Amino acid sequence: IKNVKTQNIIYKTIKNLYVLIILILLLVTWVNAQNSILFIIIIFGAISIFSIKNLSTNFVAWFMLLRKNYFKLYDRIVIEDMEGDVIKITPFYFKLMERGEGLSSSSATGRTINVPNHILLSSPIYNYNNFIQINWKEVEYHITIDSDWKSTLTIVEEQINSYINNFYNSYNKKSLDKLERKLDTFDGNLNLKSYVLLEEDYIKVVGQFPVNYKNGTATVSSLNKSILTQLQNFHGIELTGEKVHVKLD
Repeated sequence: IKNVKTQNIIYKTIKNLYVLIILILLLVTWVNAQNSILFIIIIFGAISIFSIKNLSTNFVAWFMLLRKNYFKLYDRIVIEDMEGDVIKITPFYFKLMERGEGLSSSSATGRTINVPNHILLSSPIYNYNNFIQINWKEVEYHITIDSDWKSTLTIVEEQINSYINNFYNSYNKKSLDKLERKLDTFDGNLNLKSYVLLEEDYIKVVGQFPVNYKNGTATVSSLNKSILTQLQNFHGIELTGEKVHVKLD
């Protein structure tokens, strides 16, 4: 197996099965020794260990993780302002490969974060990968009040619809049908959403679109490159900040 992620998942599965077998064998031993002093010592030791602060809740959260109730290995999550990909899960903590912190994109920073399991029982978790692996991003452009907002909207919609067509083509029909059925559960769809909003001294044109969570920043950057080029070269459209307007009385 050449894929590192697949190797790690298989290794973790075998390791968990090994631990389960050991626990079952220990349980059988304890049952056989229930009338002995050893059994009493073991029970007393277990109670003492679980009385340590947060240790028992760490184990509870770990068992929930084994059932994949929160997330699984290599999911991208956000918890208490920490964002990253889950690269390790243990009975006491899980490890994140940090993303985005201090960067303009969601790229990996190269740092890892060890997070105690008990935090899962008290903090909300945002999972990018758990349900549909699709997030929504948007691009927005500010134009002057007297600019041609209709042409601006047309340019934005044409470019984003071209991207969405390519996005559709990256799925086969079966996968696309499955994805759309999931979207129906919260009245979502993969269509472009565009808005024209009037601010105090400029017009804001916004386009929203679906994107795989791994490609969010790259897709926004690509759309900006193509859309900004057309807006800057179109007569009648002026982006705010391009010129200074001075009124002479």
